[in-house]
Amino acid sequence: MIAALPPMETSLLERCVAVATRRHDDSYTYALPYRESEAYRVSQGYGGSHSHTDHAHFSIDFSMPVGTVVCAARCGVVSYVIDHHHEGGPDESYKSKWNVVEITHSDMTVAAYGHLNTNGSLVAVGDSVSRGDPIALSGNTGWSRGPHLHFHVTGSATPERIPVLFATHLEERDTLVRGVTYYHPGHQLLSQLQAKRRTMRWIGAASALLRMVGLGSPPDQR
Repeated sequence: MIAALPPMETSLLERCVAVATRRHDDSYTYALPYRESEAYRVSQGYGGSHSHTDHAHFSIDFSMPVGTVVCAARCGVVSYVIDHHHEGGPDESYKSKWNVVEITHSDMTVAAYGHLNTNGSLVAVGDSVSRGDPIALSGNTGWSRGPHLHFHVTGSATPERIPVLFATHLEERDTLVRGVTYYHPGHQLLSQLQAKRRTMRWIGAASALLRMVGLGSPPDQR
């Protein structure tokens, strides 16, 4: 007969089992990891041939100037911070010298924000962050061919990276691809462009109506 565990130990065991069996919440839509007023181009997407191969397949690189404010793509708790490195370069030997902030989510997956600036962390281990909160300044540390932000999500019990979807100006749930510049939904510039398009459509419709009733421009007499 197996002796029953004390209530406290049973509770701890249940929590451990729950953590070990959790999976990524695939229904979650991530925010773009920068301020809503800004837009950046994806320089390397999923399966990028330079460095997003094998276990790193599901990783995203955003081309952005050094010192750009990096924001949390999802709420969570800061679980790891390294920001003392100051070297970076295109050779893989620099790989261990990147600065990074990692945030653990409610489903125990972890988002990494990498290649940050020296002393570029704006948070500390244990801090709770909300979606969109500033967490770091981008940089060019570690294995890097130029200033950019690296982003990926891993599972709670595996180094394998997980494909995630983002809210963008193109789709409510979008898979980011190389070469595209992504805006947040409702970006001010996009709102202005949409308003301009609506105005142009209204002018076009009004002009067509005037032509129909004979009030438009007279026909060319040439």
